[in-house]
Amino acid sequence: MSQLRYQDIIARTRFKLRAVKQDGFTTDRDIWSLYKPWINQVMKELDAKNRLMAFNALFQTLDIVPLVEVDRIEAGCSGLKTGYTFMRTEDPIGELFMEAYWGGMIRSVTSIDGSEEMQPISPAGFLNISKSTSFKYNKTKYYWYLNDYLYFPNIEWGAVRIEAITESDISKYKCNSDEACLPMQEISFNVPDYILARAESLLMQGLGISLQIQPDLENDNRSTLL
Repeated sequence: MSQLRYQDIIARTRFKLRAVKQDGFTTDRDIWSLYKPWINQVMKELDAKNRLMAFNALFQTLDIVPLVEVDRIEAGCSGLKTGYTFMRTEDPIGELFMEAYWGGMIRSVTSIDGSEEMQPISPAGFLNISKSTSFKYNKTKYYWYLNDYLYFPNIEWGAVRIEAITESDISKYKCNSDEACLPMQEISFNVPDYILARAESLLMQGLGISLQIQPDLENDNRSTLL
């Protein structure tokens, strides 16, 4: 898998578009807005076929994601009796993750040290199992996604660790990151070439373009994505 950055993907896509369109798309934001839906579509198709979760190079780790306590109503569990503690990611994190066939492309959510792994569930699903007579013996820890946040019932942790396929800057959640002060264009984009090629092909088809050109990254003038 090539070690590419966002700016490399943007540059080679711009090169192909300029070869057939006189007006072109001048900013990195323009290019990425065209490209992003197609890369998401290809990733979702592969996820539906269970062809992504074992591909370790695709995944990034958010080492420390801070949590805050919220009430059961915000957590989507108003039907539960009192006595439950609910934690939520401090910041909305939905946009950090690439969209999967069944939600965000999250491979694991664990304690900071990775010793305890949580299982995904829905608020309704948690409500149902909590009514079981054997629930008090259930040691499984759960989480669910709601309104761009992750929610966690019955834990008192201050933070969690998340492993996922990301599409935004996650440097603030890294313990040590060489990319912490880099602009978006300079951040690594860990996606296999065959996925990128498929996304580019779909983009060109969507624009009515049939073209096969090798990208020239050296002569491209890059602008600002953010």
